[in-house]
Amino acid sequence: MTEHPDLTVKEVAALLRLNVGTVKKLCRDGDLPGVYKTTASPQGNWRIPHAAITAYRTARQTDPNPDPTVAEYARSIGVNRTTIYTWINTGRLAAYHDGARTRITTETTP
Repeated sequence: MTEHPDLTVKEVAALLRLNVGTVKKLCRDGDLPGVYKTTASPQGNWRIPHAAITAYRTARQTDPNPDPTVAEYARSIGVNRTTIYTWINTGRLAAYHDGARTRITTETTP
């Protein structure tokens, strides 16, 4: 059986359709299990095992948090995300950060 080499940040970004910076943040925050740097220095490059991609996709599909993300809420009411962020900043909507995501507090959604 052939072992797949671990992926680079750029490869994972393309696979998950995310920004390279977002993937680096997922690595730093521990949201991708088993990631490691190629050297001990801060300049080392991240390597991501294939199992981390599978785990990340599974976690996103079975997200136990019922509160919608900004993007989900914007789509559900037919406005853009900028409008939602404006409402959050002016206090019209309550929100909180959940890792890399901002979620709308369910009890305040109309």
